[in-house]
Amino acid sequence: MIEHPSRLAHLRSHTRAAHASIETVPCLARLMAPDLTRAAYTRILVGMLAFHAAVEPIIAEALEPLPEARMLLDGHQQRALRDDIAFLGAAPERLRPDVPALPNLTSALGALYVVEGSNLGGRVIARRVAAILSVAPGEGGSFCG
Repeated sequence: MIEHPSRLAHLRSHTRAAHASIETVPCLARLMAPDLTRAAYTRILVGMLAFHAAVEPIIAEALEPLPEARMLLDGHQQRALRDDIAFLGAAPERLRPDVPALPNLTSALGALYVVEGSNLGGRVIARRVAAILSVAPGEGGSFCG
């Protein structure tokens, strides 16, 4: 299906402020810093894994009526994060942030959009992280790649 350009422009317009605010989150901004270290990068990945491990089951439960949407939550992001963390010589933490239940299907679809969108944003970040830390898919850069 080809997306109508005005829909894409509308989506970008309505998510611009949210994307700008995400870029100010300290750990995410740290990913783009020229002095990023492997230790800092690894801590960020551990935090991202904790987030995905907590939020994905909540989204999946709320998407019960839409099995085709639930298929997007196949665990690929968590597997990539675990692989990266292991490659970098660390272990994931067992702590999980508290995530509230999603009140309706619309909220669940919005949350799915954000989680899957992080994959796309990760591609932009990946080029920067790869240049700074020399990581690549299978070598500490699977999540971002």
